[in-house]
Amino acid sequence: MSSTQHPDLDRFAELEDRAGEGGGAQLQRRQKRLGRMLARERIAALVDEGSFQELGKLRRSDPEDPALGDGVVTGVGNIAGRPVAVYAHDATVLRGALGIGGARKIVRLLDHARRQRMPVVAIHDSDGVRVNEGPEAIAGFAEVLGRTAELSGWVPQVGVVLGLCVGGAAYSSALQDVVIGQRETGFLFVTGSKVAKITTGQDAPIEDIGGVEMHARTTGLVHLAADGELECLAHARAVLGYFPRSAAELVADLPCTDAADRETPAIAGVLPDSDRKGYDMRRILTEVVDAGSFLELQAAYAPSLVVGLARLAGRAIGIVASQPSYNAGCLDVDSSRKGARFVQLCSAYGLPVITFCDVPGFLPGKRQEQGGLLLHGAKLIAAYAACRTPRVSLIVRKSYGGGNVLAYPADVRLAYPFARVQPMGMDAARAVASHRTFGADDGSDPEDELRRRLGDRYDAMERAAEAGVVDAVIHPARTRIELVRALESLDRLPMRDLPPRAHPNIPM
Repeated sequence: MSSTQHPDLDRFAELEDRAGEGGGAQLQRRQKRLGRMLARERIAALVDEGSFQELGKLRRSDPEDPALGDGVVTGVGNIAGRPVAVYAHDATVLRGALGIGGARKIVRLLDHARRQRMPVVAIHDSDGVRVNEGPEAIAGFAEVLGRTAELSGWVPQVGVVLGLCVGGAAYSSALQDVVIGQRETGFLFVTGSKVAKITTGQDAPIEDIGGVEMHARTTGLVHLAADGELECLAHARAVLGYFPRSAAELVADLPCTDAADRETPAIAGVLPDSDRKGYDMRRILTEVVDAGSFLELQAAYAPSLVVGLARLAGRAIGIVASQPSYNAGCLDVDSSRKGARFVQLCSAYGLPVITFCDVPGFLPGKRQEQGGLLLHGAKLIAAYAACRTPRVSLIVRKSYGGGNVLAYPADVRLAYPFARVQPMGMDAARAVASHRTFGADDGSDPEDELRRRLGDRYDAMERAAEAGVVDAVIHPARTRIELVRALESLDRLPMRDLPPRAHPNIPM
């Protein structure tokens, strides 16, 4: 029988059409005039064409509410053929503010993602919680945050901030693995400029309080910032390509046309003659990994350390690398936090970590020490120690003092022949040792005595190799070859043996 003979079906077809209008045609037109996509358009641009199945489209908490769907679109689709759970706040419905019904839709979707072991993408455009719904709305948002936290380390979660992301929505983003934001329209904050002025008297523009660019540079919360919505959504698709569906699976290798035995002679031309000169480590990274595969994260934040995703002979990997072009590559408070969180991310989802080390140590000074250098440096140490996935390190030029945290905690440790592993550089060692009275009693030259005490091979890689600090000394032209071999020698399963415990108590 045709649907016209079933009035109930006609009624549901009308409700489906109404739900698709969100907050109404007028508000949808306004959204378009502002140059912004609608919630369902954003989802369509994210997932494979025709793959999205919406869930709970007709949901609403209040029968008097004209907007069906409760201001959030939820469902499942595919990205590059793999299933993914997606939810998007609808800014045309009460500016995307989340109510009881919308929260329950998201919780149900997150529970579904956990059972089905699928990644989650959240498209944020929300003015926070619906204050008119009182404590029930707060409880609903608390459930969303709780589920998001529970999923952490179980399935990959990506947040895409295309509008306001206020209060609970902002915390939801902060709990996700990778956050991507639109520079002009994206904002993440607990309280906006108006509330801040009322409560503290501070008058600051919204961009300084929670703009995407501010978070990309100052807090590190935003991993990737883009100029347009489509670019943000493309970043989300790309990021998920490096991760498995869940922590219970391995990342699939991709076919690779970049030969695993390709030599890298260009590296020699990147490195300066003097180790006092900086260079861009990214030039080495892009030379080593599969062509076009390197995706840097948090590029504007803590630039003395580079982190990113890549592929090596088709295998997804995480990269941590010193950046000698900024502060000589010294580790500091921010770069320690950045590195620790990234190593933890790789460990959770089975990505091997390859570390390129050229670090003179931790950045000294009063500001760094008072800013918690010991505390945050300890986070980096703990992250490498707890990493369950294969770890390979390459000492490019130097690894001094506490900076050895990058090179030493690895299953395979490689080095270039001109690299050095030392407690500190020779000049610093002389300065420290000069406080002692070498040769003062017998009339010998203090400088000669100092050199004798330190040893003629203080700067030599041979000494580090003999001590077992490095496993192999390699030629720069064989970097890609040796890194591929090192990964092939290690078990793919992220099953590093650790003693039984409830959880580690790492510095926070």
